[in-house]
Amino acid sequence: MRRLKDDKGRTLEEFLSAYSPKDYPRPSVTVDIALFSVKENKISVLLIKRGGHPYLDYWALPGGFTESKETVYESAERELFEETNLSDIPLEELGVFSEPSRDPRSWTMTDAFFALVDREKIFPKAGDDARDVHWFDITIKSGENTVELLLKSDEDEFNIILEKNIKKGVTGDYSMFKTVENNGIAFDHGEIIAKALDKMNFLK
Repeated sequence: MRRLKDDKGRTLEEFLSAYSPKDYPRPSVTVDIALFSVKENKISVLLIKRGGHPYLDYWALPGGFTESKETVYESAERELFEETNLSDIPLEELGVFSEPSRDPRSWTMTDAFFALVDREKIFPKAGDDARDVHWFDITIKSGENTVELLLKSDEDEFNIILEKNIKKGVTGDYSMFKTVENNGIAFDHGEIIAKALDKMNFLK
């Protein structure tokens, strides 16, 4: 088999021996999981209360850092179990959220997943670094250019206001969201929730 060489005359083995990942900036990778439940046309989302910095005591989606020997899907399953004690839930990938300032710790990108479940058939329990876990009912006020989400549980309530921008895509138009006002949720998790709601046709 012919050993290919690049424009510097190096074989693959020679290239790899000189390659250093430290020469290129790399983000940390996390996963976030949005579990939704619908009853009588009302939708709710499962949130955990964070037990550590950053966003200590803020409500957030279950999630965390990926590990080197996992796929992001495996990371999502593991983090969901560690923080809510829930497993065997089919997850669908929602997309990557990569705003450079989304995490005050460092440059961090997250791959978000979502699922639709029957909240009366699953029994989440806070674990790992989650102090609490609750279902939040979502009231949606959707305008032409903005979306307001009011999230309310027996424990707490808060609202998120987001800017909505329509983008042209290969298979059709789609919406992007940017937080305008955040009154109680960690990171950019309001944007993740809004994108999932839009994908499920709850933002009209």
